[in-house]
Formats: sequence, structure tokens, C-alpha cells
Amino acid sequence: MAVSTTCTLTRTCCHAETKSRREENMETKSLPSLFNNQDHYDKAFKVFCARSAKFKAYCDWVDGVFSEAVVGRLQVTLDGEEELRVMGVGSGSGEMDCLMLEQLKKRFPLINNRVVDPSQKLLVQYKAFAQTKAHQLHGVKFDFRQQTIEQYQEAGYVTKFHFISAVHSMYYVDNFDSSVMYLYDLLIPGGALLVILRQENTGWQRFLDRFPQLYGRAGCDLQVTSRDLLNLLDRRGIPYTQYHQPTSCDITKCFDEASEEGSLLVDFLTQTVHFKEAAAEDEQRSMMEYLASSDCSERKNEAILLNIPLDAVVIIKQQEFNCCHAETTSRREENMERKSLPSLFNNQDHFDKAYKVFCARSAKFKTYCDWVDGVFSEAVVGRLQVTLDGEEELRVMGVGSGSGEMDCLMLEQLKKRFPLINNRVVDPSQKLLVQYKAFAQTKAHQLHGVKFDFRQQTIEQYQEAGYVTKFHFISAVHSMYFVDNFDSSVMYLYDLLIPGGALLVILRQENNGWQRFLDRFPQLYGRACCHLQVTSRDLLNLLDRRGIPYTQYHQPTSCDITKCFDEASEEGSLLVDFLTQTVHFKEAAAEDEQRSMMEYLASSDCSERKNEAILLNIPRDAVVIIKQQEFN
Repeated sequence: MAVSTTCTLTRTCCHAETKSRREENMETKSLPSLFNNQDHYDKAFKVFCARSAKFKAYCDWVDGVFSEAVVGRLQVTLDGEEELRVMGVGSGSGEMDCLMLEQLKKRFPLINNRVVDPSQKLLVQYKAFAQTKAHQLHGVKFDFRQQTIEQYQEAGYVTKFHFISAVHSMYYVDNFDSSVMYLYDLLIPGGALLVILRQENTGWQRFLDRFPQLYGRAGCDLQVTSRDLLNLLDRRGIPYTQYHQPTSCDITKCFDEASEEGSLLVDFLTQTVHFKEAAAEDEQRSMMEYLASSDCSERKNEAILLNIPLDAVVIIKQQEFNCCHAETTSRREENMERKSLPSLFNNQDHFDKAYKVFCARSAKFKTYCDWVDGVFSEAVVGRLQVTLDGEEELRVMGVGSGSGEMDCLMLEQLKKRFPLINNRVVDPSQKLLVQYKAFAQTKAHQLHGVKFDFRQQTIEQYQEAGYVTKFHFISAVHSMYFVDNFDSSVMYLYDLLIPGGALLVILRQENNGWQRFLDRFPQLYGRACCHLQVTSRDLLNLLDRRGIPYTQYHQPTSCDITKCFDEASEEGSLLVDFLTQTVHFKEAAAEDEQRSMMEYLASSDCSERKNEAILLNIPRDAVVIIKQQEFN
């Protein structure tokens, strides 16, 4: 069990606004965005770089690590006249690029370096800096493109590269995942991609999470961290090496009212022009106190150091080896992707049969029974900060509750403390709601005192209807794969809680066996009716960014897939159909496609063997979030 305790209860006296109220006021007040004043931004960024010794940190990393991490690992063989093709994305004024080029030249004397950056001003500075390094960079040709990476991609250039770097530039892309994969696709096999990003949960990120109105003021996505990159690579099964760089920014001068340098640094950290002049006094005080707190910074001697560690992630694109008489694995998988197989999503009856087998072979209901009987009372019922009078009902909401078995288990436990319950069920499936009602009837004695209110809606439709009811307890058991926008749906459910209420979300853990199988054959993702890539890690990252405390309960579970490999087993065929999200997969798929998928499904990457059984690893996390109390 992992417990996050990043936040405490907010207590204020009756003559002052609560902290959350003050922060809402800050959000509504308009402050001048640094993004809209390029000159001031440049000054503030220069101070930030100087106070964080940014260039020195990069120098040390390139001198000490880059040669081994990148140069020595490039799987490239060039003839005497062939150039190493290098690309810098968002390279700014070029200092970091030129450091890396000097190291690359020790192994590759001829280099063609393409620089893609949308800023004309920075490209001019880059060219000037490169001129000062003409001797060290002899043999390097420069090719400057004033473009965003999206504009570069739209132009349709076909050049492939041996090395691509993106140093703190991936905050600025429109779509993080697709941009990373585009850069990966631009590599030749054996080439390397270097991405440097801030680590998750840094001091600066905690500061911005505490005052989220600042996020929208930047000209980039400041929420992006190395964790987003690692999650993407893990989902795609792409190997990488991660290098931690512990760095900090000396913000001592931010607290010196007479320091112009300190004021510029505050402007950069808040992404505001002349923050100390523009912000209200209580707003300044609240932000500056938190910036100096141990949540964000540490004190060494008389200095206040804001914690901003970095990660350098190196990705070597795997080599492709072709045999004269056989297709490569990657080629076969491309053929699989092109071939159309009948989607399980389009055949509800077959889906229901396949899902029933999946639940039975993974002992899904028994797992939930054990968890509710053993953990739920302590994890949820005992922690609800709720006081009701004799006639008041506990308000409960189930999101995507299916046929109701799990809901009714939890309701029985809740009734031990709260005899009167109003249970609202939100699910878009009429068929499942009918099954839920029938199941609840069989539990009428155990659920005496529970009123049911069924809504045939998706959570998006429910939200659009504008219902204002707040709830003491909300559950979403394996239903958050089906929402349109994961982050906004989670936060909507959190907002529906009364203070002291609880939200329970159950999701598969990241990097489970089934996910690795789907990552190996990503064409299967698009065949499902939901986002199968979503895992508990996405939820935990969201809560960490928002500073919302939670408790995480691991549920080690697996699915017995032994019958999948019995050609005569109808149950096994249905289970394969569910795992591949395909109707009659064994009949519809080509022989080599079947062989490739089934071999990988049984491999140690996805499954383990116990006695004579093959068990697909699908562990789950139950995450409990108690909404903070507010005392006025």
C-alpha cells in the first residue's frame, strides 16, 4: 500500500477566506502573461538559466555521460565521405547542440546538422554562436529551418537521421505522444533520440499545481514531465535508458524586494510580467510563502534552492534484420495492421460471451469479493468523514456499474454504518441496467434501506445534463477506460464529492501482461470500444500533479489463459477473442498472424506458468481519494 500525504486540511478562522477561496479569486483575476511579452520573457528566462546554472549542468552531463550514453551506442557505420545526419528540435541559441556536436565529431568527422526552431531570433543567435565555434565544429554543415515540429512534419520531409535531440522542447508541441513517435520514426534503425525533460513532482511543478491558473499562462505545456515520456515508451514497448540529473535553481533573490534579478526570476516562475507589481498583496504572499516552503524548496546555508531535477532519456531505435526468404517481424506486424479483422466492439452478443469467459477465467468477481470483504470497510467506509442525522440518506453514485455485483457488495458494507442510502447508477447500457435491477432484486433483504436511481447515460451525458447533486461516495470500477477525456472525467467525479467524501477508482496497473501484448500489436488498441492504454499510473500522475492525496491498494490478479491454446476449446476461443478484441480471431486471422500473437501471449513477457497453467498477468490498483474537508 502506498499513501500520498502531500496535502493537509485547510483551516481558517471565520473572518478570513479559506485558502481554496483565495486561490479561486487569484484564478479569476487577470495578470499579464509572460508569453505575450517576448522581450521580458527573454530577460526572465536568462536569469532563470543563470540562477539554475543550466548551461553548466548540461556541460557536465555532455562531458561526463553523453559520449557513453549516445555517441558510443550509435549503431552506425559510415563510409569516408558520408555525413552523420543530426537533427536538433527546438535548439534555442545552440549552446547545448554545439556541445553535443563536439562530442559526436570525435567519432564522426563529417556531420550534417539540421536545426528546427520556430524562433527567428534564436536561430540568429544560434548561427552567431556556431561561428564562434567554427574551429571546433570544422566538418559540420548547418541547415536551419524556422518551423515548429508540426510545420516540419506537415512539409513532408523524408530525410532520416542518425541522432535527434529535443532538449526541453517537448513542452511546446501540440500533441506530446504523436510528436515523440514522429521523431522516433525519423530515426534510422540504430539511431538515437535524446529527450531531456523535468522529472515529475519537482518543486516548481508542485508550486504550479498549487496555483493551477498559472499553467494556462505559459506558451507551453508545463505539466509535461519525463514520466509522460516513460509511460509512452513503456506502452509502446520501446527500450530506453534514463539518466537522472539532480538540479536546482537558487531563488534566494526572489525574496529580496530590491533585487531586479529576483523580480525577473519570480516573473519566470509565475509566467507573469511584473508579478510583484501586478498581483494583489495576499496573492503574492500566498505564492511566495509556498515557493519558499519545504514542499518546493530546500535551504542550504543561507540559500533557498527550488528543486527542479531533470531526466535525460536516450532511445536507441532497434535494428531490423531481414532474411532472404522470410519477412521480418516488424514487416509481418505491419501486414497484420493493414489486414482488417472483425472488431468485437461491433458484435455486442459475441462481446458479452467473450467478456463472461474473461471474468470467469480471471476469477474477477471473487477477487472483488475478497477485496470488499477484507479491505473496503477500512479503506472507504471507516474513512468517510460524514455525519448524518437519523433520516438523512448517504448519497452514493456508481459510474459504469455494469450488472451491479460489485456495487451491491459495497452497498452491503456501507449499510453497516449508514442504514439509509440513495444509490444513483450511471451506465449507458440498457441491457446492463436491466441485469443490475434484476440482481438488486435478489439482494432485496440485504439491501433493505437502499433506494436505487438508474440513469442510462454516459458520464459525459450526465455531466452535460447539469445535475447538481453532490455525493458522499462515488465508485468507478474499470469504467474509466470508456470516458472521452480521462483527466477531466476524474476531476469531474472529484468535484461531485462533498468534502470528506470518497472516490474509489479501480484500474489495471501499468505494464501488465495484457498491456504488453497489446503494445506489441498496437493495431488491436483501435479495435476496442475503450482506451485500453489507460492504467492506474495515469490516475496517480494526475492526482500527484493536482496535489490530491490518495491511498493505493495493489491487487495481484491474473487470468488463466491455458484454454486459449486448446484448439478444441470453445471457451478458449472466446477468451482469445476478448484479448484480441476480435470476433472469431482464430478463423479470421492469417496463420502467421495467429502464430506470432499466440506465441507472444504465452511468453514470459506477458504470462507465467504455474503447474500446467498459463496465467496472463493483469494486476489491478484500487485507488481511494478522500476529498479534503473545508473548515470556515
